[in-house]
Amino acid sequence: DLGGGLIINEIDPYPSGAHYLVEIYNPTASAVNLLGYYLSDGDYFVPIVTNVTVDPGSWLTLEETVDWTATMDFSSSDVAYLFRHDTTRIDQIGWYGEYNHFSFQRYADGVGPNDGYDWISSGGGVTYFDALETWSAANWTRVQYNVSGIVGLDDNPADSSGTIVNIVSAYGTYIDTTDATGAYGLDVILDIFNDTADFIVSHDGYDTLTVQHYITSDTTIDFTLNKIIPPPPAPTDLVAESGWDGMVPMRWTPAINGTLLSYIDGTPDSYFGHGTEGGGFAVKFTPASYPVTLNLARLLANNDYTYDFYIFDDDGTSGAPSSVIYTKALSKVYPLEWNYVPLNITITEGSFYVGYLETSAGTNYFGRDETNLNNTSWIFAGGVWENLQTFNGGIYNCDMYFEAVVNDGTKDITITPTKPTIKRGLKKEAIKNAKPYKPNFNYNTSNTKATFEYYRIYRDTAEITSVAGLTHIDTTSELAYTDTTVTNDSTYHYVITGMYDTGESDPSNDAAATPYQLILSGDYMIIDMDGDIEYSGHGSEYYVEQSLANIGYTGVTVTKDFLVANYTDLSGFNTVFALLGQNSASTNMGVLGTDSPEESLLVNYLEAGGGLYIEGNDIGWTWNDGSGFGRIWPYFKTNYVADSAGDAGTINGIAGSFAEGMTFTYSGPQFYISSFTAGDAWALLENETPNYICAIAAGDATLRYNTVISSVAFGALTGTKTTPDELMQAYYDFLISNSAYGIATMKKSAKLTYNLAQNRPNPAKGKTIVSYSIKSSGRVRVEVFNVLGQKVMTVIDRDQSAGVYKTTIDVSKLNAGIYFYKIKANDFSDTKKFMVVK
Repeated sequence: DLGGGLIINEIDPYPSGAHYLVEIYNPTASAVNLLGYYLSDGDYFVPIVTNVTVDPGSWLTLEETVDWTATMDFSSSDVAYLFRHDTTRIDQIGWYGEYNHFSFQRYADGVGPNDGYDWISSGGGVTYFDALETWSAANWTRVQYNVSGIVGLDDNPADSSGTIVNIVSAYGTYIDTTDATGAYGLDVILDIFNDTADFIVSHDGYDTLTVQHYITSDTTIDFTLNKIIPPPPAPTDLVAESGWDGMVPMRWTPAINGTLLSYIDGTPDSYFGHGTEGGGFAVKFTPASYPVTLNLARLLANNDYTYDFYIFDDDGTSGAPSSVIYTKALSKVYPLEWNYVPLNITITEGSFYVGYLETSAGTNYFGRDETNLNNTSWIFAGGVWENLQTFNGGIYNCDMYFEAVVNDGTKDITITPTKPTIKRGLKKEAIKNAKPYKPNFNYNTSNTKATFEYYRIYRDTAEITSVAGLTHIDTTSELAYTDTTVTNDSTYHYVITGMYDTGESDPSNDAAATPYQLILSGDYMIIDMDGDIEYSGHGSEYYVEQSLANIGYTGVTVTKDFLVANYTDLSGFNTVFALLGQNSASTNMGVLGTDSPEESLLVNYLEAGGGLYIEGNDIGWTWNDGSGFGRIWPYFKTNYVADSAGDAGTINGIAGSFAEGMTFTYSGPQFYISSFTAGDAWALLENETPNYICAIAAGDATLRYNTVISSVAFGALTGTKTTPDELMQAYYDFLISNSAYGIATMKKSAKLTYNLAQNRPNPAKGKTIVSYSIKSSGRVRVEVFNVLGQKVMTVIDRDQSAGVYKTTIDVSKLNAGIYFYKIKANDFSDTKKFMVVK
């Protein structure tokens, strides 16, 4: 029944390393099922075993060993036959030749003679031709296999439920979600010539896995998903400081990886330090399982003395700190801020200590916890370690305020003893089964996959929102950097990134700064030495600066770091106000370390005839215990008595002083306010109840300096009868007065006269100082003239109250020669001659 049904449309009798392929075409109007049909090569007669149907006008490709048994050899017979299941022959085709990767085809889709003869050898018309194989996926045989397996998570193999498994074949997408054991199972439809499927396996927080597999039967395929590695942590809290001459200092905070542990319950109850060089403290940590990796440590120092950071082993007597596991010298310490020490230390057994040893005679005063004690703190004094429970009779029993960031990188770690505190800022989900003081820590293992290498510094003249397209200007491994490639009066923007072995972190916040030319002279210099201590929302320097501006003076405000980095001489300033701040529950005032650069600057200033005001509530005790002020204390000519008991209230001016009649209310911190006796000086201010002196004035007729020392902050004084500005004017008038007129000029009852003193030095080079006094308030004008009587400079032109003054004349721009300076105040006028040299 040739031509009575299905026909052989294409055949590949010479496959290259593959199976024979036969394409069947259905030219009829009815679907035909091939199960039970037969193929033959003229020698063997084999059934088609696949239960598939060929639709009308459609094609289907059959494959050797899949759809029939591998017994025929078309390459030797050059003929193929197709039989119905009743063995009726319905089609045949012959060919001649051998062409690898080519097939023999009818054209067009079965059209032409189909009576089954070898048309070439019999002389008949050609009904086939050789062409590139044209098998189409749309015509291939479809099969169904079951694919199953287990999906595990690399850091949590016990629970991978909820994982999504997508399998994509040529015939569709098949989706399953794993159960609590991580199991999945899917029936997937493929075809005999495209037996590959794409697997897409995903789970929140893990890298999506995409892979291709060959599937030729029911099969089991397991997967493991890896935890997503987050971007390396970016630096934070970048600060760039304006005003530095020809440079911009920067500092920043590293991001914290891991879980933060401490022995403190939020904030330190007070501060305590061992002020002997070589003295120090350590706090004990004990892991419950090992190994544990220390990523970072941070310490909250109140002062800025250098010290050496340590990780100690607990192999000393009675478990005391002994062997050094790690040490790092901290040459730059930021007071009242966290000071970070990057670590990469693995502890495999035993306990460890976080601690420090002082490297100077100054005391850093680290925070301490006086409640909820663990008694795990040790002090190093006299060359030995002693537990704070027993040191000095136990009077300082406390836990020092140290913290460490830990991360073992492989499994959960529980840290004992009983009271590590989870600090604010940790994500809640990072703590597994957290309970007060006894948490189990579930570490983010991916953090250990990024190892810090160094920081990159980026700079631009506009705000930096992305570092794309920018080239970093420098690198550093420290947490501070000074840009010295800047131009004064230009504003620069900076960001910092961390470089890790896995790549570059996101940028830090943008910080802007503008360097300015150094100001070398003025009515005043204010030195902010108290960090971030505030009264009613502002630092002490704000109130002093505002008051001086209110009464008509101009000058400059600098930090201690800026002072030390930029100044070698302060004599260009009429007055200097050094503001050390006040002790509080969480902070300590700044300290002038003995022989420190800042103390030396101020001593030299006084010996050149300067006027210095200094305030800080604990100055007396700090000098008395040897922590600082060693060289400068004698210039105040006062005696320290004691620290008050938190009772400062109404502050009154003492009779006979220039503060007589003044009354103020003190609203600042009440910690350790020093009381004084005058010694060879004069009392200025006293607390009303209980009565004690809290401000002293002194002067020296030989060195011509004047000083004021106060244990109450000017910024915390308010008054109704007298304003703080009036007190500031009195301070200023006294500080600039020339002590050659005698210390008695500080007393309000002293009789004043009009006077103009000879300048000093004379001859003058660069600058010279002129002192004068006026008997009554009025307009004061001081001018400089050349020998022709031409005015070359106006030095003073403002209203001033009665008092003794000094002012600086800048002669650096004047030619060498003879000049005259003249004062005009009310009805008083006087002129002095002086010389300028180069």
